[in-house]
Amino acid sequence: MMRKILLVIMLTFLSFPIVSYGLATNSSSYTIIRIYLLANDKCKECDEITEWLDDYKKEDYRISWEYVKDKNIIKEFKNTLNIKKNKLPLIVIGSNYFEGFDKKVKEDLTEAIKEYEKVEDYCDLGTKIQNKEDTKDCLKQNEGIYKQKENNSVLTNVIIGGIVVLIIGVLGFFIGKKKIFNRLQK
Repeated sequence: MMRKILLVIMLTFLSFPIVSYGLATNSSSYTIIRIYLLANDKCKECDEITEWLDDYKKEDYRISWEYVKDKNIIKEFKNTLNIKKNKLPLIVIGSNYFEGFDKKVKEDLTEAIKEYEKVEDYCDLGTKIQNKEDTKDCLKQNEGIYKQKENNSVLTNVIIGGIVVLIIGVLGFFIGKKKIFNRLQK
């Protein structure tokens, strides 16, 4: 009899952390943030992305992620988010997307996750798309949760700089030509 009582007491104490963890995580006071990895079979960066997402998920139980390879669903994501480029992989969270996977994308995605976690309830665009539901209200609801930063590449900055230099050069040429023309007429 004494052994049974001792066994019940021990089991009670041993199960306490499990019960308290279950109570904490079953609370409705947080939202699960769904992340979608849109890719094809030739995705070179996907192993790195999936490893990063798995590691992030271990540290933050509030995220989950899904690998999307269905061309029709990827097309719907692109149409809904007005993505004109055909580059994959894309990482989608809420109404934001990130192209490729580098240090900057990791930083921006981490920041986006934190911003979405601050919101009590956000609209899961991926679920709406996969269920073929209307997404207009979802996009509006997510507006302003995370302001996506412009991703200006070095090439883009060089091209813009080159165009500015070219415009200044052409203006300088015509101004110089006008001065020479005015001197010849005098």
